[in-house]
Amino acid sequence: MSNRNIGVPVLAGYLLLFWGGVAGLTAYATSNAVPTAPVIEWKDAEVNTSSKLAVVIAEPGVDPDGDEVTYSYVWKKNGEVQEHLTNKTVANADTLKGENWEVTVIPDDGSSTASGCSMPWRQCVDGSVSTTISISIGNAEPRARVSFLDENGEPYDEHSAREDLMATTSCSDADVRDQKRLEKEAAEQGGVAEAKPAEAEAATDAEVEKPEEADPCTYTIRWYDTEAVGDAEITEETEFLAEGPVLERKLLKRDTQVTVWVVANDGEDDSKPITEEMYIVR
Repeated sequence: MSNRNIGVPVLAGYLLLFWGGVAGLTAYATSNAVPTAPVIEWKDAEVNTSSKLAVVIAEPGVDPDGDEVTYSYVWKKNGEVQEHLTNKTVANADTLKGENWEVTVIPDDGSSTASGCSMPWRQCVDGSVSTTISISIGNAEPRARVSFLDENGEPYDEHSAREDLMATTSCSDADVRDQKRLEKEAAEQGGVAEAKPAEAEAATDAEVEKPEEADPCTYTIRWYDTEAVGDAEITEETEFLAEGPVLERKLLKRDTQVTVWVVANDGEDDSKPITEEMYIVR
């Protein structure tokens, strides 16, 4: 077999093809296209202190290189970053009515942020895009309570037709409850102690009379003849016996039942109606 010399043009062609392939491979190995921004939305269009705050990725970011995309979350409350919150949800215990919350969702393909720098042959690219949305925490509707209490403050279920019947109402308001809780936590963390009145300095906590807290709700209270209502749902149009917390004895008939219907209002929203029945005896 004879040796054959490779001409200069042929050699140049081989070299060009070789270096072109190396250049292409190098460009692929050392560059990265960042993912597109995701489309995000709130899981619930309206939120309050009774519901958690959750963000949903409606349309994920697309990576041109086909890399797997993960997401990180940055939360802000009234413009301040909440470093302890890193997931896609915020518990309702962390929110208060009137606060403005913002979340930024950042896509990561593993090489568009510091996590890709572990690959020495691939260039880290700082150019990923993010999406931000915001929402305000609304008012939580109150929850009404109603009960019949005797002179000792104990519940009972039979009432004499000779005496007026009184319903005892109360409500729970998540907004008021959470505000007090967070204020207490802030005071404890800051070491802030409540100052006691001068005249009570020597008294124990049990001896200091604490002022009663104002009821945060107002009420609509109506009374119905239970048998007349039957299984029908009580509505605004349902005929009632009386309004107010007291049903006078002149409206009571023995061996019958009456129903009290209560709706609480916290100044912004009504609670869901609740009912309680009382059996009338002689």
